[in-house]
Amino acid sequence: MATKRFKPLNANELTVLQHRQAGDSAIESYQRGYPHVQRYKPDTIIAKTEKFFNTDRMKYYISTDLPKRDDLPKLAGRGAKGKYYPELVIECYEYFNIAPVTIKAVVDEHTGETSLESTVNNLPTKAGFACQVGILQSTLADYAIRLNENGTLKYPEFAAAWASARDAQENILVSNTLAGHYNAGFAKFVAQNLLDYRESRDLTVVDTTPKPVININVDMTPEQAAQVYIDQMKGIEDKKN
Repeated sequence: MATKRFKPLNANELTVLQHRQAGDSAIESYQRGYPHVQRYKPDTIIAKTEKFFNTDRMKYYISTDLPKRDDLPKLAGRGAKGKYYPELVIECYEYFNIAPVTIKAVVDEHTGETSLESTVNNLPTKAGFACQVGILQSTLADYAIRLNENGTLKYPEFAAAWASARDAQENILVSNTLAGHYNAGFAKFVAQNLLDYRESRDLTVVDTTPKPVININVDMTPEQAAQVYIDQMKGIEDKKN
């Protein structure tokens, strides 16, 4: 009986199987190969892991010697070859424009009563989006500013989506930090390094340059002499304070 031939493994799949053979758990291995799933809920990650390992194709490769990485097709996502595709615009909006907290209705299977369940969403990052679509983050950033020969944006729709990602990140970070869902120290680090937040300080500049001493003399007008007197008295008061 002929052995069934399966589609070759891609780079993501090989990474998963290599970690599994090295002794990592199925869930850990799956997240190694597909790091973007870490933003999903635990139940979703478990379901995706089980689906991945329970296919005949994966069972076959687990039972055989894994191929060398150089023999693999270079496929890690729709944009693995670094080529722009129009759906990137929608995918970018969908990835970043999520609510800080997801609330859904849950029906108790025993009592039939409905209750609300809230899940705090992780902060979506541009690195995570890059992993999901299979394009380097630096390449995505280049898409957002790439110009035509006439100086206009080559991908204006993606440029707008990429720019809006920062607003979405700021909304989620601020909302979940104020609600106590995110660690305040780490949130500060993210705000300063990813969102360009800066601490403001009130600085009072004191001029310590020595002022020349002016004495009242007979050549001065009454107004000039009065002003010198006022300035000298003010200097004395400042030193007392």
